[in-house]
Order: sequence, then structure tokens, then C-alpha cells
Amino acid sequence: MNLSPLLGLVVPGEGPVALALSKAQALCLQMSELQSASERLLSRLQNLLAELQRMEREDQLPSANLLESYAVLVTRYLRFLQLNSCKSLIYRVVKSAAMAGELQQLNEKVADLLAKLLDADIVSWETQWRADRFVQDAVLAATLDDSSLCFRDLQSPRAQMEALLTLKFEVEKKSSRHAEEDLTRMRMLVGKIGSVSRMTEVALPSWFIPDYEVELQSKPFARGRLASVYYGAWGNESKVVVNQLCVDESRMDETASDVFSLAMCIIESSTGVPPFRFLSEKDAGDNVRRGVIPDKPDEMDADEWGLLLMMTSVDPTKRVKLDYVVEKLKAFADRDQVSTLEAIGACSSCCAAISPDSRFCSSPTQHAFQPGNPFQMDTSPEFLPDSGVVFLLHVIEIGSVDDQEHALVTLYQTCLSSYRRKFVYDVNGVSKLIGLVKRGRTHFLRACALGILSWAELDSRLPLKDLDSLRKLVGAATLDGCNAIAASLRVINRPSKIKALVHCACITGGRNGANMDVLRNAGVVAPLTALLRNGDQIQKLLSICALGRLAGHIRSCEIMAQNGAIDALLSCLRAGSDAQKEHSAGALSRLTVSRDCCNMLVEKGAIPLLVGLLQAYSSATRFHGACVLGSLAMINVKNRSAIIAHGAVDPFVELLQSGNERLKTRVACTLANLTVDKTNRGLLVRADVIEAFVALLQGGANYYRGQAARALANLALDESHIDAITQAGAIPFIVSLLRSHSRNEAARALANLSYKPESRYVIMKGAIEPLVEMLRETRDNMSELAARALANLALDANSRRVIAELGAINLLARQLDFGSATIKECHSVRALANLAADEAYHKEIIQAGAVPHFVAHLKGDVVKLKTQAVLAFANLTTSAESRNAIANADAVVPLVALLRNGTNTQKDHALRALANVAIDKCSAGVIKEAGAIPLFTELLRSGSNKQQDHAVRAVGSVAALGGEIARSGAIGPLVELLRNGTHNQTFYAGCALAASALSGEGRSTIVAEGAVDDLVSLVRDGSDYQKIGAAQALNNLVAERNVVETVKTAGVIPDLVALVGARNEKLNDSLARTLERICGESGNHSTVVSAGAISLFAGLLRSGTREQKEDAARRLHHLTGDENTSHNFGEVVPKLVKLLDSTVEAVKKYAVSTLANLASNDVNCAKIASGGGIPRLVGILQDGTDDMKSDAVRALESLAMNNQANQSEMNALGIDSLLLELRQTGEPTRSDTAPRALERMDECAPAPLKRMRRDT
Repeated sequence: MNLSPLLGLVVPGEGPVALALSKAQALCLQMSELQSASERLLSRLQNLLAELQRMEREDQLPSANLLESYAVLVTRYLRFLQLNSCKSLIYRVVKSAAMAGELQQLNEKVADLLAKLLDADIVSWETQWRADRFVQDAVLAATLDDSSLCFRDLQSPRAQMEALLTLKFEVEKKSSRHAEEDLTRMRMLVGKIGSVSRMTEVALPSWFIPDYEVELQSKPFARGRLASVYYGAWGNESKVVVNQLCVDESRMDETASDVFSLAMCIIESSTGVPPFRFLSEKDAGDNVRRGVIPDKPDEMDADEWGLLLMMTSVDPTKRVKLDYVVEKLKAFADRDQVSTLEAIGACSSCCAAISPDSRFCSSPTQHAFQPGNPFQMDTSPEFLPDSGVVFLLHVIEIGSVDDQEHALVTLYQTCLSSYRRKFVYDVNGVSKLIGLVKRGRTHFLRACALGILSWAELDSRLPLKDLDSLRKLVGAATLDGCNAIAASLRVINRPSKIKALVHCACITGGRNGANMDVLRNAGVVAPLTALLRNGDQIQKLLSICALGRLAGHIRSCEIMAQNGAIDALLSCLRAGSDAQKEHSAGALSRLTVSRDCCNMLVEKGAIPLLVGLLQAYSSATRFHGACVLGSLAMINVKNRSAIIAHGAVDPFVELLQSGNERLKTRVACTLANLTVDKTNRGLLVRADVIEAFVALLQGGANYYRGQAARALANLALDESHIDAITQAGAIPFIVSLLRSHSRNEAARALANLSYKPESRYVIMKGAIEPLVEMLRETRDNMSELAARALANLALDANSRRVIAELGAINLLARQLDFGSATIKECHSVRALANLAADEAYHKEIIQAGAVPHFVAHLKGDVVKLKTQAVLAFANLTTSAESRNAIANADAVVPLVALLRNGTNTQKDHALRALANVAIDKCSAGVIKEAGAIPLFTELLRSGSNKQQDHAVRAVGSVAALGGEIARSGAIGPLVELLRNGTHNQTFYAGCALAASALSGEGRSTIVAEGAVDDLVSLVRDGSDYQKIGAAQALNNLVAERNVVETVKTAGVIPDLVALVGARNEKLNDSLARTLERICGESGNHSTVVSAGAISLFAGLLRSGTREQKEDAARRLHHLTGDENTSHNFGEVVPKLVKLLDSTVEAVKKYAVSTLANLASNDVNCAKIASGGGIPRLVGILQDGTDDMKSDAVRALESLAMNNQANQSEMNALGIDSLLLELRQTGEPTRSDTAPRALERMDECAPAPLKRMRRDT
């Protein structure tokens, strides 16, 4: 199996480009003001990768250099994001222009690459880029105006001082690299920070360099207690060594030691005994270094011991901060106080007594809870009564921090049910949770409230932009906080685990990739997976939610898979509760961002489980099941076939008819993906997916209408499905999408559907105009898809007319580009080639400048473009004007070259084009000089039927140039086609042989190949069409006397006579000329006469055209040269006499010469005289030509012989004087015939004169 070239496109240190782009997606979220611009560039790169994948499927990948350029570009983009994401406000202010400049350069590189790969226009991205720059400046300015945002990262004096020095460094030392407006912004910020920090007189030290000016290696090459030494680069070239004081590290180590010491103090205060009291100082120190601490004291509960574990981590960096310890100790104290008050029946907030029959104290605010409050009940939160939900929301508004946290934990579990969430929304829960996000006193409160609101956004109860705004208020999770969560997940105390599970799920929600990274690094995956396997039902459910939220990044997914999360989730799918199944499906759907996880799911037999989810009661479960199957379907054909084999199609089709728009969208996309494979399309069609997709097209969201169009486009790749799609009424709805955002999918569908004439007829009614409009578009491959669709529609004559009338020819010609080889250009050439099938559009195509592009493609290396270009020439060469333009464009030589090296299709079209071009003699000479004749001969011998069709026609066109056809060995194959070819091949073979027979060498070869009998056979038994070529060949061959004898021997003369006068003028002319040549041999006269030629010629003399009368008289002249047969011509004599009155000299000439021959017979003489021939002949003696006078004298001599009546008539007409004058003074008008005419007059004139004198 050949590996895909795209697999070799990698980003160093990151993996394949697809993986690198997924990493870039997370980094884009951390680009602050440049997020929109970064995501837009990412989208362009992703679209380009998708296009490369499509080109690969169609075996049209560009060169390796261009592919490598794409990989380099992705690498540069990812490095840009890694360098500039998650940066402070000061960095973003200083680097604003530089970052924007780098992004602009990247966009330009993408545009250049797109131009080379896809011929894409870059105007649209430049317009959007200007908008993105405006947004960047506006957001940055608004941030600087907001003091809370401005000083969020500048809380400490040290941070403020570093910011001041950095800004001063740029203003005072690097002003040349900034625009004035950026410098003004920095000066304003210097003043603002100085005013707040009261550092107004800070001078910039000469030694100060901002940290971003020096790029340090990742690891120090030397390290001491107070400093680390790094190699680095300063600027473009300077290599430096940096001694970096570990001030923060020292403080961190010092703080970590304090935390550890405090932990030991807490143990001592709980037990009354110092830790390690029985160990030596050395052994105690070893225990500390190895992370060994005393066992859990009995006096401590699980929560307290969990805090001690976090305080004594062997890794100082993972110990919690002192602030966190203090906050937790306060919480423990408050909890102990509440327990004491509850034990004595007092309010935990105001210490007031609580009546035994009341749930609240006597305070009007009703802020306390009795010991059995709803979020401490044993009942599952999923079944919490409505009153309990109201109570929880009330606690969220007015309770203490601990009460609010308990209430949120319970409310979160309640909201795991989509049904219960609806009630939360109905009792104004969204606004109360928003208030908690804004005013919550702990990170847990804000994060948990936001986590519940994330469901509100999914349920369309909160706009996404509002959720994003609230997310900024929550802030990022700290490493200490995440370490605390990880520790709590491992403790025995159930409430702590539940709270940690909820906290973990909530801080990973949304698009906060940083939180996911911190949580993952804190090691939460392993305990979450353990709880998923071994926890109680609530813990399992919450673990599923947390893992599902954490699965937003590929690395997290891989760690989960390594920890066995996939097996545990599949177990829940098999045997869990409905809620566990729903959220397990959701977690799996997020895990499928990792291809490795997808493969594991398939290997572990997940597909039948997932197909079963499609029929679950919960719409959310069905949705997640469809999502996972959709992701698996995108991997490979094996998965898609398995999904279909396990019965997914029917439930998918049923889900398309549901009222859940979100679910329909996902199902439509998945079903569209299933149509990619040819092997699956038949199964899908038999499952009635066509009708389901047509129903989607009829209304609803634009997205799934587009997916329906995409699916039908794939199904239409099989010609057998086109009729079903057409009959289902899909085409009008697809046509309507041409003016929507889904026009790409619509154009592709119409392009595929238009392969069949029946569907083309439906498509052309409304699609051509919007498709022509799409040719003007330069983005999203619209013009390419439009050209492809129009190319197919142009196969229909009516469509060609509409396409041309809408001005598409010039638009298509503009898509052509010298040196380009894009798919769009290929479709444009094909469209023009199909339009050229009508000669009416040849002139416009030529004037649009398309011919030089076609020639360039003939000479190029792209097979598809060559094929379409040669097709264009084959169609264009049917008109004389186009043939001239093509010949002048030097197209002949590359056309001949295709006969040597082209594909079979290219040879077919090249032969047709050359056969048409060869009609013009000048071009035929060029074809001959280009060495085409031997190639024609070879294709005559061994080419396909179609190639032989065109080759025999081409040979016929060039054969008249000389004997080269015979010398090339073409006569033999031509004779073979004459015998055994198709109807058309037989005709053209006859024509080619006719042209070859014009030369003596050709005639000899044709006779030697035994073709005469075959030609005779065709003349006798072939169709009128075949008889034309055969008759032309015979006519040229009978110039050889031996051929005439062969024809006579073959007994074809009667057939020739019978066919002369046929309705087909060309056939009649060829046969008559052949017969005339045969008549020129006296030995053939009797055969011709006996075959009935006389009656035939008599009929022509009577009612034929002027040309036919002339030809009949001439042929009678040849036949009447034999006196032995003159008695057979009596019936033509009266007609010949009448022809003596003809005004056409040639007709009169052959009439008088034929009568002179026939007058040797007495019967004929009588008919000449009785028909009025004598006065006419005498008249010819007066004003005829010399040849006519000679023949008239011969006729009159025969008429006067032994016939007194005739003699008397002649005397009366004054023939004596005419004959004497003719003899003495005859002056022929044509000097070349005068001697012969005078000789005949000398011989013929005296004899009748003497006889007439004697008789009278």
C-alpha cells in the first residue's frame, strides 16, 4: 500500500501538520486582541489542508516543493503562536505592530501558496485583514482605558517597575521600530503606571534589557543556589551568556519550606507530639527529602489530612501556597463552629435559636439552614423536588461561602439532567448564577456557577458572547488550586471528592485551554479514571463529566486513554444509568478529537454500542452518539462500512426527521460522510437516504441543507443514482442553494448530477445564471465549482446557448493562466471545449484569447489539461476560421506529438483535430512535415475503433499530397478497413484509397493489395454512403488499363450503369466518370450498351440537368465510336438532334460528334433527317466551331449517301457553297485544332459534293 504524501508533512517537534493545526487552535484562544485574526489564518490553512486531501483523493496533488512550502508555513505559524500566546498586556502593547506584521506576512505567504495551488484571489483576505487590524487596535485601546484590566497583571511593585522599565526601553532606545501612534500609546501607559505606583521619576538603567530581547536556551548549563546561567541569543546574531538570579525561585523555596514547617506544626498541635520525635536529625532530614511524613493522626478528618498532604508534597513546586492554607484553616474553623451551633440547635450565621418545627432562625433574612437541608439529603440530586431547586437558588443568593458552595455542588448535580435544567431556567436561575459569577467570593463559586451556565448556553438560554464575557471574570485556575483538586480526588472523604469532581468539571468547561493544561499537569486524570471505575453512582457520573470536559485537548485524551478511561466509559455505555450513558457518550465525543482514541474505540468494539445510542430516549444521548459516529466516519472507509453494517443508516434517517435542529445537523453531516465511499452508496440509497436528504433540502437550517447537498453530490458520483435523485425532486432545491452560503456544495452536486442528459435538462432551467455569476467569485473555490458544473451542462446544446448568451465564454477564458495547472483551469478548459461543439461560438472563443492557452497546455505536463485542450481543438477545427487560427497558433506539431506519447483519449481527440485541420491543403502539408503519416498508419493497424475512425479520415485528407501514403504502408490497413471496418470506416477507407489512387505509386499498391474487387463489391452492395468512396476510388484507379480490365472481368459494368443517375450527386458523378473511362476502351462498348446504358443516357438527354445532358452526350460519343454497335442507339437520335439547338457549346459539340458516329447506320440517318437534323447540321457548318464543322461534315456525308431526299434538302440549304468555302477558306477559331479540322474537310467535303452534282 502506498503511503499518502500528506503524511510526510510534519512540523518539527510537533508531529503531522493536522496535529499542529489542532494545537494552533488552542493557542489562538490565548492571542487576546489578535485572536480573531489568528483564527482566520488558521481557517485558511485548514481549508488548504482539506483541499490538498481532496486533491490527493483525485490523484491531483501538486509538486513536492509546494507541499513542503505548506509544511514550512504551518511551522512558522505555530511558532508565532507559541511565542506570542498568553502574553501580558505590556508585551502585547510593545509587540503589537510586530505581531500584526508577522501575521500579515503569514497571510501573504498563504495567499502566494493558494495562488500556486488553487489560483485563488487574495483580495478578500486583504479586506478582512484591514478589519482585523482595526479590531486589534480598538480592543487594545479599550483595554488600556480600563484600569482594572490594565493593572490586573501589575499588582506587585516589582511587576509595575518591570513594566515601566520595559516601556521606557522601547520609547527611549527602540523608538525607530515603532510607529508614532504606538509610541504615544506606550508613553500614555508609562504615565498611568507611574501615577498609580508613584514611580514617576524612574530612570532607565543602561544595563536593563527586557526578557523578550534575549532568547534563552531551555535549560541552564550551570546552576548555583542563587542563580542559573544560560546560553542565549540577543538580536539576530549576538550570542550571550545570561546569569539569571533565582529571586523568585528562592522566594518560592522559602515559602514552600514555610508551608512544610506549618504542616508539621499542625500535626504536632493535633497529636501533642512533635513529628519524628524518636528519629535522629539525620534520619528526619532523610524522611523530609524522600517525602516521608508521619501517619494520619486519628484527630484529623479526611479534609484536614488532604490539606496536610498538599502542604507536604515532595516536590516544593506542587505545595499549596500559604494564602490557600490560611483560607482552608479558616474554613475548617467555620465548619467546626457550624457543627457546634447545629449540635445545640442554633443558627450558624447569627447564633440565634432555631425552633424545632422551623427550618430557619427568627432572623427576617432567613439565612440559616436546618441540619437536614436539601443539599445534604440522601436523595439523588437528579430527583431533587422543584422546591429544593428554588431553595438552592435562594442559598446561592444569600448564603455564606460554604453554604453557597454546598448549594452549587448539589445544583450542578441536578443540572446534569436536561429535564431538571429547564426548571432552573424557569425560576430565573440564569440571572442568579450570573450574579454569582460576578460577585462570588471564591474561585470555586465563580467557576461552578459558570459551569452550570455553560449548559444554559448549550440549551440556548444564554448567548455565547455573554458566556465568554463571564468567563473572563472567573479567571484562570492556579496550579496550587489544581493540585488541591487532584489531592481531594484521592481522599476518603466523600463530600470532598464530590466537590473536587464538580470543581474539576467546571474549570475545564468552555474554551479555557490553559485550565485544562494546568489540571492535566496536576495529575487529575488518574484519580478521575479510578473514580469512574470504582466510585459510587454519583462519583462515576461526575467523573464522566469532568473527563468529558477535560477531553478538549488531544494530549489530555491520550493520557485518559493510557489510564484506561475509554474502557471505563464503554462500561458505562453498556451497563450504566441513563444519565451515565448520556454523559459517557458526551465524553467519548470529545475524546474523538484524538485519532488514537478513535482507533481504540473501534478496536474495543464501540461502534455497535454507539449505533444503539441513536435510539436512546434522551436526545442528548442520541446527539452524542451521532457525534462519535461522525468522528469515526471521518477516519477511514473501514469505519464507515462498519457503521453501516451495524445498522446505523435507518436510525440516522429517522433522526433526520426529528425536530431537534442540533441533532439533525450532526446526523446530516455524518450521513454525508458515509456517502464518500463508492461501496457504501448503494446501501445508503437502498435505505431511502435520497428521500431523507431531499426532505432536508426543502427547509430548515442552511447548514444541514448544505450537508444534504454534499451527500447528494457524493451519491451522484455513481451514474446509477442520478436518475433517482432527479426523480425525487432534489434538483430545484439544490439550485436554490446557489444563492446561499451553501453554494459550494450545491455547485458540486449540480456538477455531478449534470453528467446525464435528463438531469441536465432540469438543472439548466435555473442554475446557469447563478453558476455564471459564481465564475466572477474568487474565494472558496466558487469559480472552480462553477466552471466544473458549467462544463458538464455545456454537453447539452440548449445549455450551451444559454451559457454563451450570459457571457460565460470570456469569464471562462479569464480563468486560464499561462504556466498554471489548477483544477479550476482544467474545468474552465473543459467548459470551453464543450462550448466549442457549436461552431456558432468558435469566433468568441478565439477572440477571448483561449487558443494560445490551449496550445500551451498541449505542450505542458498536466495530463488532464492536455486532454481538455486537445478536445477543444477537436471541436474547434470543424470550422474554417477556427482551423486558420489554430494553424497560426502552431498547434499542429504538439497535436502530432500527442499521437506519439498521449493517452488513448488524447490520441482520439488529436486524430479528430488533425483530420479536420488536414482539410486545408496548407495545414495538410504541415501535418505531413511533422511526421504524422507513419503515426496515422500505426493507428490504422493497431488503434482502437475510434482511433481508426479518425486516422482513416486523416489519411484521406493528406493522401492527395503524393505517394507517401503508399510508401508508409498505409494502403494495406486501409484495404483491411475497406473489407472489415465499420460502416463509416469503410466509407473513409474508400475515400482515402481514392486520394491515394491519384498517384501512379498509389494505384499500383492498391491494385497489388487486391482492393479492386473489394471496391467493386462495395459499389455493387454497399450503402449509398459507402458507394461514394468506393466509386471515387474506382474512378481514379481506372486510369490504369489493367484496372479497367479487372473491373470488366468482375462484371460490375451493369452495376455502374444501373447506379448512374442515382439521387446522390457525389455518387452519381463518381460512377459516371468511372463509366466514362471504361467507355473509352472500345472493347467495353458492347458490354456497356448491353447493360442498358443507352436508355439511361436517353433519359438524361431528355430530362437531365444541363451538366447531366452534357455528360450523357459525351459518354454516348465514346460508346458510338464502334460502328458495329451504332444500330443500338436509335432511341437517342431524336434527343441528340434537339441538343444541336443547345446554347451550351459543350453539349452541342458532343451531340454533333455522336450524330456523326451514328449516321453510319441507315436507320439512324433516317431518324436524323426526320427529326430535323439536316438544317441544324448545315447551320453548324455556318457558325459552329471547327470541331463541330468537321463532325457536321461527317454526319452530312453519311446522310447524303444514297439518299436523294437528303441530298435535295442539303442543296436547298446551300451546302455546296458552304462545303467549298469550308474547304478553301475554313479558319478555325482555335489554332491548335485548325490543321486537324482542315484535314478532315479536305477528306470529307469533295465526295458528297461530287455525288450531289452527279445525282442532280
